[in-house]
Amino acid sequence: MTQDDAHAQEEDLIAQRIAEDQGWVRVQTRTFTRWVNENLKTTEHSIESMENDFADGLKLVALLQQLAGKPIGARVTKRPRIRAQKLENVKICFDFMNREGIEMVNIDNQDVSDGNMKLILGMVWHLILHYQVRFVWAHLIMRNQ
Repeated sequence: MTQDDAHAQEEDLIAQRIAEDQGWVRVQTRTFTRWVNENLKTTEHSIESMENDFADGLKLVALLQQLAGKPIGARVTKRPRIRAQKLENVKICFDFMNREGIEMVNIDNQDVSDGNMKLILGMVWHLILHYQVRFVWAHLIMRNQ
């Protein structure tokens, strides 16, 4: 095998991994979007794109309040126009998640506002684990006692 063949093979492998990664992101995005919308259905909110719809923090606030069953406990900017207001709204969400015992690692308000999809999916997964899986697990334990 020549050096050019090895380089071409490496490029093919990289392209294949990127395609697999994009497929995984698409599947999780659809699944998690459905989960978010299911939890928002009793509110005036819904999302189409987590990448964009969580950027100003307002729909994330609505989701967290719905999941926790209580107000977020801070004043959010209802019509954020500038980046600083959007970042502050998302930071309020992160502060609330921290108070709820949901520890976020390697993600912050800028990642959400910038639409970093992989990190947003990770954040939503933590919400699912905390609010959904924990509830089901507690219910099963109580039923078996």
